[in-house]
Amino acid sequence: MTIRAGIAIFFNDGSKMSFVFPDQNVDKHTFAQRTEKILQGQYLVIEADGSVFMFPVGSIKYIEIAPSPEHLPESAIRGARLTGHDG
Repeated sequence: MTIRAGIAIFFNDGSKMSFVFPDQNVDKHTFAQRTEKILQGQYLVIEADGSVFMFPVGSIKYIEIAPSPEHLPESAIRGARLTGHDG
């Protein structure tokens, strides 16, 4: 398994969980659909190490995915630089 990406989930209580995963081979249309489902759904679901993690979307402050996916929703701001972070 070649690790190609990572996700960090930052929770409202200040805690954080991180995962690495292989290339998901998701096309532009599928990525947009998955993003919409996550935003509209109740849970972010990740399968890792033989377990399923279900994160209630309401407990998530924000999510960081790296590297940035090639295809993003049309409303995404591109080319930005992070200049500060308050946690």
